[in-house]
Amino acid sequence: MSAHPPWRAGVSKGSLFGELRGVMDLDGERQFYIVPPSGPTRVQCTVSEELRPLVLENLFSVVRVAGFLHYDGTGPHPTLMEAQAIDGISEPDGHFSDLRGLTDAKE
Repeated sequence: MSAHPPWRAGVSKGSLFGELRGVMDLDGERQFYIVPPSGPTRVQCTVSEELRPLVLENLFSVVRVAGFLHYDGTGPHPTLMEAQAIDGISEPDGHFSDLRGLTDAKE
């Protein structure tokens, strides 16, 4: 009995969260990398000309990129993202611990 890895090559619609880095915009190749907080070291992303200003605006910032995720079948993480939308994620104004005292629970 041979064990087959559970991963399969394919494409699915989804999103990635991470830092936008490594922009390459030479000879019509519009690519960048997302560095997620966990999982793969980086995921290559391709982007249309319409989204190019958003890439430059969010460079070295945390973003959520939505589009088509490509899997090569060698693992659970995507290897390529065809980006259709890019949303910058701003830092939160506070922290969960700042909510202390909102209830009348005794500490």
